[in-house]
Amino acid sequence: MKHLRFDIKLAYELKEVGHPKHIMEKHGISFQHETPQSIGECCIFWNCENYPSELSPFLQSVPVDPLDFVGIGLTQELAEEIKAQGES
Repeated sequence: MKHLRFDIKLAYELKEVGHPKHIMEKHGISFQHETPQSIGECCIFWNCENYPSELSPFLQSVPVDPLDFVGIGLTQELAEEIKAQGES
């Protein structure tokens, strides 16, 4: 499973209009949790599955630890849950 960064501005420029969650679902990508990061105009989608081998330009695989997002979008409990699911 991968964590994917969804670039909201680039998606809009590429005519992918709508809530990032709905755009991910439209492309058949499933995920455990979504964390908006407004200052970065992006969302992090945790533990994604069913993504294509070649990602859309507005999606980027990011090797981040959910524990680094505690207090900036995730609670300790949720970060640990995401990390555990990603390691299973």
